[in-house]
Amino acid sequence: MNMNTSEVLDLSKENIQPLKQGRNAAKLGTALQAQTNAELHQKLLAEREEFELLIRMYEGDDPLKPHYDYVRWIEQSFPKHGPESNLVQILENTLTAFKDDERYKQDVRYAELLIKYIDTQPNPVEIYQLVYNQGLCTMCAPFYKAWADELDKHNDVKNADQVYELGIRVNAQPLELLKEAHLRFQLSVGRRMLGRQDECDEEELEYNRQALHKLHKQNVYSVRDPKGAPGQVKQQTLGSRNSQSSGAPFKVYQG
Repeated sequence: MNMNTSEVLDLSKENIQPLKQGRNAAKLGTALQAQTNAELHQKLLAEREEFELLIRMYEGDDPLKPHYDYVRWIEQSFPKHGPESNLVQILENTLTAFKDDERYKQDVRYAELLIKYIDTQPNPVEIYQLVYNQGLCTMCAPFYKAWADELDKHNDVKNADQVYELGIRVNAQPLELLKEAHLRFQLSVGRRMLGRQDECDEEELEYNRQALHKLHKQNVYSVRDPKGAPGQVKQQTLGSRNSQSSGAPFKVYQG
């Protein structure tokens, strides 16, 4: 029995992993139908092989780009992010391959991939601190926002606010995105104190989507200091009152 896109979405929506940048409805429908349609499934596998071939054969001056495009395609094409997507391993391989490349230590795309990977780990607060201490993505506004968001999830409002202030102080880019996110965070804290959590969650989700859209539209990836060297902030350890200490291994970055 063939089902239309809306029927497939209704049956599968509880298993679809949300994306901060939102999902392409047409791609989502195709991806879900491919789970039961052999022809569509083979088409997805063929597209995957094309991406992997592009990565292997790439000879341009921006080798991160095909990896970044591949990850974004996987997110849209395998919406449940199950074993078949192999997303976590691909993120890990990509981050490892470029973590010592000076071109990408302050690249917003690298920061995005890093954030996606950290989201899959059991000890994200520890990892953000570790990555920060290594001077990676320390001039990228999305890094500070994601770190602050994670602290906020653990009800560590004080340190979340400190992370925002840290990013603003070092002029992380895009700075306006970070300043706006900081303001919204402060408003969110106030609303929660007044018992308006549902309204806050809905507005935050929409804001995240719009912010990522603006970031991609700007098409500015690498952030550097005025001297042309990768930006780096002074190492410091924020308070760990609510940080996790699971001790789970983190394969990409070692302290």
